[in-house]
Amino acid sequence: MKINILGGGIAGLASSIFLSKQGHEVTIVERNDYINELGAGIQITPNAIRVLDALGIRNDFINLAEQSTSLSIRRAENSALLQKVSMHRLVKDTKVGFYYLHRHKLLNLLKDNAIKNKVKIISNQYINKIIITKDNVRICSNDIEYDSDILIGADGLNSISRKKLNEDYMPKYSGFCAFRTITTLDESVDKFLYEPNLFLQKNSHMVTYPLNKNELNCVVVAKQNEQEVESWNFSSTTKQVEESICNFDNRLQNLFSANSSINKWGLFFHQPKNWFDSRLLIIGDAAHPMLPFMAQGACAALEDSLILDYVFKKYNDYSEIFTNFVSIRQSRVKRIQDMSRNNRIIFHLGNKSRDLFFYLNSKFPTYFELRQQSVYKYNFFTELY
Repeated sequence: MKINILGGGIAGLASSIFLSKQGHEVTIVERNDYINELGAGIQITPNAIRVLDALGIRNDFINLAEQSTSLSIRRAENSALLQKVSMHRLVKDTKVGFYYLHRHKLLNLLKDNAIKNKVKIISNQYINKIIITKDNVRICSNDIEYDSDILIGADGLNSISRKKLNEDYMPKYSGFCAFRTITTLDESVDKFLYEPNLFLQKNSHMVTYPLNKNELNCVVVAKQNEQEVESWNFSSTTKQVEESICNFDNRLQNLFSANSSINKWGLFFHQPKNWFDSRLLIIGDAAHPMLPFMAQGACAALEDSLILDYVFKKYNDYSEIFTNFVSIRQSRVKRIQDMSRNNRIIFHLGNKSRDLFFYLNSKFPTYFELRQQSVYKYNFFTELY
């Protein structure tokens, strides 16, 4: 079968490897060139490590990533500790860990393995039209066209594939905006920032975790009534971030003021009705973008690729492949999206409510642990086979 994949991010690359291993002729058509890939940090939890294992790249991944042993939940205004969460308890009985790394490192690992498995990658192609006919599906840029038997739309947040399937679809603005930067870990940075932290305050929070032992990934999410564009590629100013974290610990504010490279994006609720047509299926952020309150965007994309591998092995008819993929995935990703929305409320409690919540949670941690474990322990091998 000739399969084109629109988008060469995590979902597209991982899916291409699985499908090419099955003997399909797979081509990825990617908008960017991979050279100027944004250096954002991502979190990879046990449910996604199992996918890397199935791809045969788990050990290579672990050599690139940082493993976390704990998460410190703190007051944003003074960095005082509210609760220290053991990652070993969260991933208990999963036999795999909890990792952080640069997104581009995972992309390069997947891309290299895709090429080894005879996937053709075409970069720097901006696709602006999808044409579905009785006999094939065609994707078109301004100067070239690519035909295939089916198209997997893995083209991210601003997906043309999603729009093709849901012409009048509009996501709902969440009322929050995110800012991201990577700063250097050196002697000027307090030692408590050398471990993963979650800083909380009414209507805003910050997540920090180390990368490469000498860099710190910093993300701020703050309430903002004015709607921002939903794109990771827009730049922000230090002043805009400072307005969102003006009541934070000065040591946290300095993480952004010391670095001029800041990106921002609006956060939206997504639940498109249609995930497939006769020859087109959407996956990853094209189908189910995640709010960042569960850190499951990359993990859900990797899960998609393994489920795609399963349905392509089990079914021959396009309709059966697509229908069963959606049947398996929609309930799972909706549950994660709902949990993420719930975390948005918890993370942005008023300060007194926040202190009480985490005091009780530190005394009775089972609720939080079971919620997280329900995501991390998901094992498609035992559930599907």
